[in-house]
This record gives sequence, structure tokens and C-alpha cells, in this order.
Amino acid sequence: MATPTPSSKQTTGPSNTMTPGSFANHLATAFSPLPTGTSGPRSVPSPAHLSGAHQSKAGKSPFNPTGLHSSPIATSNPPSNPSINFDSPNAAVALGLNLGSIGSLDGSLAGGSIVGAGHPRSDEERKEKLENILNILRTKPGRISEEGVERIAKRTGLEYHLDEIGGRTLSIAGSAVLVDVGFKSNVVEHVALTLPTSSDAVNAHAPKGAAILQEDLTAPPGVSSINTTLAKFGDNLERLARLDKLSTAELSCYEAISGVYASLQKIFEHEKDATKRSLGAASCEANWRAEREVLCKKSGRPMMHAGRRVGLSLQYWMDRRLVSAVGNMPPSVDVDNTTSGSEKSAYSDRAKSQLWSMTIECEASPAELYPPIRVSESWVSEKISKSQAEDDLFGAPENNVTDWLEPSNTVMPVASGQGDAMAIDSATNTHKLPDIRFIARLEPPIVVPLQTAIEIYATVGISIPPESFRPTTFDGLVLPPDASEGPVQQGATRELKRQRVVVAYQENGDAVERRHTNTVYAQKQDFGRVIDEIPFSHPKQLVAILASLRQFALVGSILNHSLPIDHTSISQSNSPFPDPLINPNKSTLDEELAALLSDTPPIPSQPIDPLPIDITLNTQPIPRISLTFPLNDQVAYLTLEISHNADIAIVEQNILTIKPNEASGAAGKRKRLTAENLKRALEITEDIGLFVEYLRQRLA
Repeated sequence: MATPTPSSKQTTGPSNTMTPGSFANHLATAFSPLPTGTSGPRSVPSPAHLSGAHQSKAGKSPFNPTGLHSSPIATSNPPSNPSINFDSPNAAVALGLNLGSIGSLDGSLAGGSIVGAGHPRSDEERKEKLENILNILRTKPGRISEEGVERIAKRTGLEYHLDEIGGRTLSIAGSAVLVDVGFKSNVVEHVALTLPTSSDAVNAHAPKGAAILQEDLTAPPGVSSINTTLAKFGDNLERLARLDKLSTAELSCYEAISGVYASLQKIFEHEKDATKRSLGAASCEANWRAEREVLCKKSGRPMMHAGRRVGLSLQYWMDRRLVSAVGNMPPSVDVDNTTSGSEKSAYSDRAKSQLWSMTIECEASPAELYPPIRVSESWVSEKISKSQAEDDLFGAPENNVTDWLEPSNTVMPVASGQGDAMAIDSATNTHKLPDIRFIARLEPPIVVPLQTAIEIYATVGISIPPESFRPTTFDGLVLPPDASEGPVQQGATRELKRQRVVVAYQENGDAVERRHTNTVYAQKQDFGRVIDEIPFSHPKQLVAILASLRQFALVGSILNHSLPIDHTSISQSNSPFPDPLINPNKSTLDEELAALLSDTPPIPSQPIDPLPIDITLNTQPIPRISLTFPLNDQVAYLTLEISHNADIAIVEQNILTIKPNEASGAAGKRKRLTAENLKRALEITEDIGLFVEYLRQRLA
């Protein structure tokens, strides 16, 4: 390319003053035809170069800040044609360039700025961008190896040291926690968890926590360590690190969590014993029935270091809780006296169904904004319960309630010479309340109507921040829209249609697939909110909100079981819970609906028209689900109501009035079908499709 020749009329710099007329002349001069074989000046990029600039590498673009040394804009020599001014944004726009996307992260070019290149990013925007990047990196924790574990320890902010004496042991330590990971040939051999400054009550649970961490660092059978991620180990170590960072020499968050567990465990054992006495069943059956009754209907089941999670969890709901799991405990689980009954039942429950729980942790919070944590095991009295009449003159004497206590405040010393607004002793100003509070993180999060969310937060003494309100609906959060769905006008009824396959039994006992077309109508759409964490100052607040959480956990379960997102039956999805096989040859209702352990392969469905089922959903004032489906050439309908504590009630139905098919011999079965049978069938299946197939087998 020819070297540009300086113009005879040198200017001191490019001019930013331009009239519309002169701008047209500049463009005409810039794109005027040149003689054959003549190259244009370097200050005038060719149209071919401009059209291909976006396809070239960023470092070679003349408009890239990193390539300014080769850019005509950045040359020290003035352009050969002074009438052409590429510093003007108007000229760049005329050439089809988008200056808003040019520049560095703060919206400016190196060596100078361009008008219209975007506003500089604020510190908040930069911080948010960095946090988003870090969140993405956290989702890629790496694979099991010494380097991977070191990287996780560094990310959590804990100190780590590799000891090569007598083997390779990586010690991860904080101010109050120590995790030792032993390696051999880059494979984890052992894991030890200790809390040196904590009490015996806290360290008594350390072996179970160490076993979970070792499970996180152990590859499944047949899988290499390099193909196993550190995601679960990273989450558990992060949970331990959060408590460690908040703890001080005067206050231990581990002790505070242990105190809450001790009180909740007292309540659980008390309610479990009372429930076993009321059931009066055989010891083995009564044990798991009592545990599930307390878990799903009373104060919940506390578990320290359970499942794959280190820490305290309060389990409060179980998917299909009435289905027996006795006899499903793997041989690897210790079933002698060294394993408590609740731990055995918890393992069996996890193996068969989904559990709803809340992980109890601590987080930083100013003491003047929310009541802080208290370190105590005396959240409940020694007698556990008391007569309701002691608190209420009109309470029935036979009704017992939990006898909660209010422990004294936990205080921390104030450093000498430093005042504090939250000092307990205003005269001496020597002690203050800790800037830490309890928080419960829900696993999985619960979708509730907005009004219910307001009531839940009011129970724990907080309000929903106005800026957090979102125009999301309850049905839209529970049943995310399909791509085929169109927009729903405000106030209109939402219609969602999905097909699924349900496995049922024929008269001869063969399993067969049935196809359903389920259509949900969401009337009077209600605003919804996802609750994923709840702060609290007293365990009684958690127990008080369990009834509302269970109510909408069941509503969500019924809808999700009935309308799976993958449009397939549950038995064909990744769920560990297969479809119950409804067997009419069983003698009792529970046996008919609870044949979950059967591995009988179903007969593929025949190419017949799927059964249409219409489902109408209302959430206010109480969640109601109405069903309409064909049965014996008639239209069957049923409306069920789900109240607090996941109690189901049949408020309307015509099923018991439908005449059974005499030719099929269903008349005899019809005599055993009552309104209580309908309720029981819904409680066991928690699935509209299975419930309908049960009725068809009974009456069709």
C-alpha cells in the first residue's frame, strides 16, 4: 500500500466542527473512485476491509484498543486528506459501525475516548459482573485430586498444609475446625473431622461428618476419580467454613447449632414415643410409621450430618410418605445397635423418596436489625410438652403443646476503648450482642402464593422487601411454561396440556401402560414466590411454619407428578421413585396402591386415544384441585382441598354415584369403595393419573 503524502495544508489537529453540507462532501471524497492501480490513502479504509473487519481477529481490528499501533486513527501523522474526520461519531455511524460495543470493560478506548461509546461502568456493576463470573467458576469445582482439594480449600478461605510425613495428608484448618484428608496415589484413603475448641456434644457428631466428606471424595464403583467432581465436597466444606469465619474465641456457631439440634431431638423423640403408643402396631412397623408421622405432621425430624450434607437439617415432608419402605435398606447399612432407629429410617427414606428439609446455619446480621443467635440447649423444657390450658383458658386440657423456653441472651465482650451501640451494660459498655443470626435454607425451595409468603415471613418477624416483589404467578413457578405456550393475558385462564404414560395393572395382574392427556386450567392466577431461605431467632418459629410449607409441598408434588416436564411417566424418568402399580388383585386398598417394590415390566401401551383429564387449579383462599374425566360413559368429577399440614379433604365428587360396569364384575368392588377410600388413595399416590387409573380398575 502506498505511503500517504502529507498535505500542503497542515492542520494542528482534526476538527470536530462539521456542518451537514460538509459532512456530505467528506463522504463523497472518501468513497470517490480512484484511478486503476492506485491505492487509497491509509486514512481511508476500503469498503472490503470494513465489511470483513468483524470477521477478522480482535487483535487485528483497526478499531480494537489492543491494535491501535496499526490503526490509522492512532497514527501520529495527520491524514493526507484533512477533510475526512473519522474521529466524528457521525462518520462512523454512516459507515455502519456500532461504537457502543467498542472499548474496554469500562466503556472507553485505550489512549482516548469516543463520544457515544457507552457510559462507564459503576463500581456496583463491576462488582456484580465479577460475582457472576465467580459464580460460574464455582459451578466447575474440578475433579478429585490433591490439587483439586487444595483449590477448594483456597476458595473457601481456609488455610491448608500438606504433610508428607508417614504419607500425604492435606490439613484444612480454620479457627475452630480441622479437616484432614489422607491421599495415596492421588486417591483419598481417609478423612477426619475435628473441632478442637468445641464441646464433646459437638464432636460426638464429627465421625458422621467425616464419613460424608469421605463419601464426597470417593469415586463411585467403576468410575475413575478424575471423572468425579468435587461439587458436593466443596458445598460441605463451604458450609463448615461459613460457620468457622463467624465463630470467635467467645462465641462458637457450632455450639449454637448443636444446641438447637439437642432441643429439636428431644421434641422428636417425645412425639415419636407418643405416636407409637397411639398406633399400637408391631414394633418394626410402628417405628417407621411413627417417624414419618412426626416428620410429616408434627415438629419434623432433625438430622445432624445426614444424607450427603454436613450440618443440621430439619426434615419436614416426604414424597409419598404412606408407602412402606421396610426391607429396602441395603446390606451395607449397619442394622445392629450401633445405628439408631431414626438413622436407619432416614436412610431408607432417602433411598425411596424425595425429602423436603431445611439446613440450619448462621449468617452475619446486625444485632440491631434482627434478634441474634443464642448458644443454649434449653430451648425446650425437660418435660417437653404441657397442657394447652396452661396458656389458654379456653384450651382443652387433653391437648398438649410444646413447652418452649426463652434462653438468656448470648453476649460478647467489647474491646477496651471501643464503644458499641448494642452494648448490654450501658454504664460500663463492656458487652454486646453478636452480629450473627440463625438462618434456615430450604432444600428444595418451596413455591407458595404471595400472601402465604407474607404470612411465613411475618411469623419469623420480618417483612418481604418491596424491591424483591416479582410479577410471577404460582402456577407459572410450579409448572414452567412450555415453548409451545403462547402469552397469557392478565386475568385470563392459563391452559397447559401435557401427555404422560401411567403404569397400571390389568385384571390378570399384568402391568400395562396407559396414556393420558392432562390439561391444567389455572383460574384466578395468583402471584407466587419461591422461598429458599428463612431467618429465625427461635426454633419454635420454624416449627410454626412447617404446616404451611407442607401444604404447598404437597400441592407442588401432585401437580409435578401429574404433569412431568419430560412428558414421560415417572418410572421412565430420572426419578428414583417409580410409578405405583395399581393391582386390583390385592386384598386391601393400601396393598393395591403401594406396590412400589414391584419390578414387573409393563406391557407397551396400545395405539388408542389417550384418556383426557381436565385439572382446574385454584389457590385462594385454600388450594383446590378439581378433576374431570370420563368413567363408564359418564363424566366423573372430584374436587379436593389441601389445607394446612397437607391435610386432604374431598369437598365434592360424583364418583360414588357412578354405576359400575356389571359385565366386568366391578359391582362387588364398588361395595368396598367409600369416600374415605378416595381420600386414602389420593394420600398414597399423590398423583392424579394413578388415582384415575385406580378408579377405572375399580369401576370400569
